[in-house]
Amino acid sequence: MLNLKQNTILFHALFHGVFSFLGVCAFAQLPPSLNGGAQATVKNISAPEDRILVQAWAETETVISSPIVGLIKQIPSRLGTRFEKGDDLIQFECTENEAKAQIAQSDLTSATETLEAKIRLKSMDAASEIEVTTAAAQVAKADAQFKLAQHQVSQCKLPAPFSGYVVRVMGKPHQTATVGQQLIEIISAGTPKLRVSASSKLFTRIRVGTWLKVTIDETGLSYDAVVSMVNARIDPVNQTFEMEARLRMAGPNLLPGMSGTAVIASAERPKPITTPLAPSAARKP
Repeated sequence: MLNLKQNTILFHALFHGVFSFLGVCAFAQLPPSLNGGAQATVKNISAPEDRILVQAWAETETVISSPIVGLIKQIPSRLGTRFEKGDDLIQFECTENEAKAQIAQSDLTSATETLEAKIRLKSMDAASEIEVTTAAAQVAKADAQFKLAQHQVSQCKLPAPFSGYVVRVMGKPHQTATVGQQLIEIISAGTPKLRVSASSKLFTRIRVGTWLKVTIDETGLSYDAVVSMVNARIDPVNQTFEMEARLRMAGPNLLPGMSGTAVIASAERPKPITTPLAPSAARKP
């Protein structure tokens, strides 16, 4: 038989259990606006599915590496240095390579004269066919060595492959560079292109020719851009896809590396701008 104290404890336990059960049932009957407040808040602060991220990139960019082992005579030392296509960006000490080219040219001249002499002797039956063939092979070998030496001399100067700017310098004057050593990084001048990343749920809404309204974070300015290329693959991890877009007009102070967001513009083509914006390529270091 239970005593009075045990009966009291059992009564309180049953009372609280029934009360908790009734409270849960009542909470479940509340409208979603009341009992789903926490879930609604989480949903509101989550990233929108139609968010489009944008980053500006130079049309062309590359890293110039050393093609030879040599002493650097000239290299741009200032970031932002402007250059034109064909300008000599880097020069190496080339005395040794030039000397090798002269030796190769002399060997080619000697082999050519030997071949001509063998041909004359062959016409007088004073030389055999094998001697003429061997002399011709020596000419071909000397000619190949001369071309190789000329190529090595040409690598003493590295011309700019396009017009643009120096954005990173890794080499130094009077430094001995090794083959493949990175020396400078350059980007092309002109209006940057845009690399765009969007949710895969927007894939059916965006295609080549779709207009975007782009806002750059660094400048706070907005630009009209059109999608020029869409990637043929969806990232299965992030559920996003990438594309490229082109600005309709050159953007003021828009530099490679700036980023922002974009929204899909209306289906109508934006109205033409009467006053063109100053191109970013006009800036000077």
